[in-house]
Amino acid sequence: ILEELKNMWSGKVEMHIYGSGPLKNKLKRDLLKRGLYSITKFFGKTPRNILMKYLHTYDVMIMPSIYEACPYTLIEANVLGVPVVAFDLEWSKEFILDMVNGIKVPFNDIKKFAESVIKLKEMGMKIRTSSHHYAKQRFGSNVVLSQLLKVYQEVVE
Repeated sequence: ILEELKNMWSGKVEMHIYGSGPLKNKLKRDLLKRGLYSITKFFGKTPRNILMKYLHTYDVMIMPSIYEACPYTLIEANVLGVPVVAFDLEWSKEFILDMVNGIKVPFNDIKKFAESVIKLKEMGMKIRTSSHHYAKQRFGSNVVLSQLLKVYQEVVE
């Protein structure tokens, strides 16, 4: 995705990776081999408050995950006004409304993925505002609390 973005976008392209996992070294080698290491920054395990400080400054969040149960990172990004691009999989259907808080692209369509990132970046404040409002309506504390109370009442009765 990063390579495609670099080829398509005339402006600055930079990828930030937070967290760490067993594929980190393989990813670093692959980025180095493709000439993309210099535009990638690895932050490792990052405290949530620091991550939130950075997240709101990003134009688009890329979520290439093939499985998520409840993607808090996506919800947090949207609350901060950051739209998300992800593959059109079962989990993303539940969390992303195209052109409201992000874009879902066909699985493994890297070119479409990169085009979607650029499209959301070019939309600027319009999509950022939409993402924030969607997250507030769907995941706001009042909404979540009323859903929890409803579940509780169903279980108790």
